[in-house]
Amino acid sequence: MLLFGLYQRDYTDDFNHYIPFFFRSVLDDDEYDNYPIQGPISSIVLPLPKTTIILQRIEKLEVDVALSSNKRKAISCYKEKKLSQLNNSYQIDDRCNSASHTLNNTSHHIIYNPLSWDQFIECGKNNSVIIGPKKYISLMDEKLDNCRLNIDVNLLRSHSFPKPPTHDNIQEFPGILIKKGVDTYDDTFSTAPPFASSDELAYTETKRPPCDVKCYKKGKELKGINKVMNIYGTNWGIRWSMEGEFIHKNLVINKNAWKDNQFYATTSFESEVPIAYFGFTTVNWNGTHALIQNDPVPFNQGKKAAVFLARNCGSRSKREQLVKDLMGSNLTVDSLSGCLNNKKLPKNDLKNKTAVMRQYLLYLAFENQRTPDYITEKLWGALNSGVLPVYFGAPNIKDRIPKNSAILVDDFASRSELAEHLVKVVNDKDLYESYHEWRKHPLSKAFRDVYNFTMAHDACRICRFAFAKKYGIPFQHKTQTIEPLTLPRHTCIKRRSSSLISPAIESWYTSDARGVKSKKLAGWPIASNMNSEQSLCPLLGESSLSLTSDGSLTRRIWSYDGATDIYLAGQVPKSYHTLVLRLQFQIKDHGPIKAVNSHTLWIQNNSTRVSLLLVDSANGQDRVSTRPNITAQSGRIEMNLVDPQLLLPLRIRIVTEDLDLFHSGAADIISYYGKNMMESILNQPQLFALE
Repeated sequence: MLLFGLYQRDYTDDFNHYIPFFFRSVLDDDEYDNYPIQGPISSIVLPLPKTTIILQRIEKLEVDVALSSNKRKAISCYKEKKLSQLNNSYQIDDRCNSASHTLNNTSHHIIYNPLSWDQFIECGKNNSVIIGPKKYISLMDEKLDNCRLNIDVNLLRSHSFPKPPTHDNIQEFPGILIKKGVDTYDDTFSTAPPFASSDELAYTETKRPPCDVKCYKKGKELKGINKVMNIYGTNWGIRWSMEGEFIHKNLVINKNAWKDNQFYATTSFESEVPIAYFGFTTVNWNGTHALIQNDPVPFNQGKKAAVFLARNCGSRSKREQLVKDLMGSNLTVDSLSGCLNNKKLPKNDLKNKTAVMRQYLLYLAFENQRTPDYITEKLWGALNSGVLPVYFGAPNIKDRIPKNSAILVDDFASRSELAEHLVKVVNDKDLYESYHEWRKHPLSKAFRDVYNFTMAHDACRICRFAFAKKYGIPFQHKTQTIEPLTLPRHTCIKRRSSSLISPAIESWYTSDARGVKSKKLAGWPIASNMNSEQSLCPLLGESSLSLTSDGSLTRRIWSYDGATDIYLAGQVPKSYHTLVLRLQFQIKDHGPIKAVNSHTLWIQNNSTRVSLLLVDSANGQDRVSTRPNITAQSGRIEMNLVDPQLLLPLRIRIVTEDLDLFHSGAADIISYYGKNMMESILNQPQLFALE
C-alpha cells in the first residue's frame, strides 16, 4: 500500500519481512490497497458535511519526454481496482510489473508527482530521489542509476519531509530559498540533495549572524526599494521594502493578503517579518550596551545649534516647512545638504556624516513621511553619533526608542514652543545632559523586548517564517522565532501492547447487541518490523494490532511527515454491536468538535488544534468517508466505527499543530501544513508507461 505503507528509511528490500507470517495470506494483496488516487484540491475540501465524493485517479497524462522531441501520452500503470471481501487492490499493467522493463528501449516509464511540493521517492535503503512539484522523473534518468532496480513499482514509497518536523530538528531539513519573482520551482536547487552548498548552487547563504534555519537567497534578493520575493516550492509572495507606505501604497498592510499567500516584510511591525533600521546584532551589541549608546557630544564642544542634512525637498511630511520655521526662530539651524542649504562645508567633511553631526549639539532627524514604525537611519544615526536628535516622523515613536533619548516635535503645541525649548536645551548643560542620561545605563527591558527580534538578520527571519509555515511549527511573531510545539507530534507506541501513546492515548471498546456495558479490548499485538534496539518513540516503522483473536480485524499505525496514520482493515465481527476508538489528547479547554468539510474534523482551544481526516473505500474506489458517530470531551475523541455506511479499509490521519494567532481569522480555516497533510494522503506519486 502506498498511502498507508511503512514509512521509514531503514527498510529491507524484501517487503515480506514486515508482515507477520500467519497474516501474509490476508495482507499481501492488501498492500496495494488505495494505490495513488488523484483528486484536485477543490474536490478534497468540499464545504458540505456528509457529502460523498469520488477521488479519481490520473488515467492519462501528456508529457514532454527527454527521449523524444514529440509529446507522448503517459498511461497509468494501475488498472481498475477489484474489490474483495477483505481487501481491494489495483491490477498492475504488464508493462509496469518490473522496473527492469525500463531497460528495454521499447518501453519507458515515468514517476509523476501530482502534488504542489517536492516528494522524496524511496529507492533502496537510505536512498531517495526528489521529484519537484507537478514534475516527473524518467526511470531512465541518471539520478536513478544507483537505485533504479530497488524501486518497487507495486509499492512506491514517498514522503514530503525527511522526518516529522519539530522545533528540535530544524537543521536536518532542506533549506529555505528566497528568490525574486513568483517562480515556484527551481530544478537545480530541488534535485541536488541534500540541497548542496551555496557555492555549488551559486546561491549565497545568509551571513551575520548565523541563522538557525538553513537559509539561502539567490543573488542580491534583499536589495532594492520595493519588490516581491518568492519562497521556492510555493506560491507565497513576500513584499519586501525598507521604504514607507505613505509613498509606496502597495506597502500598506492588507489584513487579508495572507489568505492569498501574500505576506509582508516591511518597516511596519504589522508585517509578518518586520524590517527595522535598528538592530541588535553581534556588530553593535555586547550584551548590555549598543552603539546607539556611544558617548554624547560634550556640551562644551558641540556647536549650540541644530544641523539639517537632506537632499529631498519634496517630502510628504512637509518637513521643509518645519525647518524653515525653526530657521526663522532664535535657534541657529545649519542646512548642509541640497535641501534648504544655507551653509557650506568642505566636501571631505561630508564623506563622514557622523563626524559632521558630532560638531553640533542638535540634529534635526526629520523623516520624509509620517508613517507608524517608519524610523530610519536619521534617528538611529543621530543616536549612534552621540548628537541629540530632534525627531519628526513616526507617530508611535515613543513606543520604539529609549525613554527621553530624543526631543519629539509632537510633544509641543506649536513650532514657536518647540523652538523656544531647543534654544533652552543648547544653553542649559543640565537640561542637555538629561537627554543623554539613558546612555549610562543598560537599555531598558521594554526597549529590548521591542527589538530583540533583530538579533537575527531579516533574511533569516523570512526563512524562519517560511519554515514554520511550511512545516506546521509555531512562529512567534513578536520574537520572530520558531517555538516548540505545544502538542506532541511524534508517533509513539507502548512496546508490550503495541498501543498508541502519542500524540494520543489509544484504546478500543466494544459491546454486544443486548446493550451490555462496553468493555475494553485488550488487543493482540502482531509482530512488526521493530526490534528491541529500535526506539518506539518516535515510531520508526509500523505497529500492528489485531482487534479480534482470529486476526480478522486489524489496526495498523505508522508515522507520515509528522502525522499519525491509523489503518483499520478486515471485518468487524457481528458480535460487536459497537466498536469504539477512543483517542485521549493533551488538549485542554477545547471547543466542540467541528466538521470542517466532508471528511475533516477538528477540536481546538485558543492555541492548539487536533485534526482528523477519515477516508474509507466503497465500490472499488477510494472516497472521503461518511463520518461515523464522533464525540469529543476533555481532550477525548470517541468514534463508533460500526456503521453500515462506513466501509473498511478505513484510514484515519491525526494532525496536531499550533494555531496561527497572528492573522485574524486563521484559527477558523485549515492551515497550509494541515491542508498538505490531508492532500498528501489522497494524492501520491504515480507510475506511468509512455506510449
